[in-house]
Amino acid sequence: SYTYERSICQNERETITCYGRRKIKIILAYYGRKKAFKCGFGLDTNCEAKGSEAKIKEACDGKNTCKLHASNDVFGNPCPTWSSKYIQVKYQCAGLK
Repeated sequence: SYTYERSICQNERETITCYGRRKIKIILAYYGRKKAFKCGFGLDTNCEAKGSEAKIKEACDGKNTCKLHASNDVFGNPCPTWSSKYIQVKYQCAGLK
């Protein structure tokens, strides 16, 4: 099954969709900052919100579509205040075509 990867920058909302009868299967997900050149420039602080993967899985796993909001209000602030965070999500569309 093909693996998709998305980055959602802080304060942005995006929808992930699997078409037909396929369902979203989250492979890896976090809210935080691990790369210096993603979503603006910031030091590679290697921070991740505790429980962010579980929250993203809860919102998306087994569904056709899910909305994600990359926000401190949703996940808390895992990094120094000045650094911009993002959701990184890797997923597959599993099941029947």
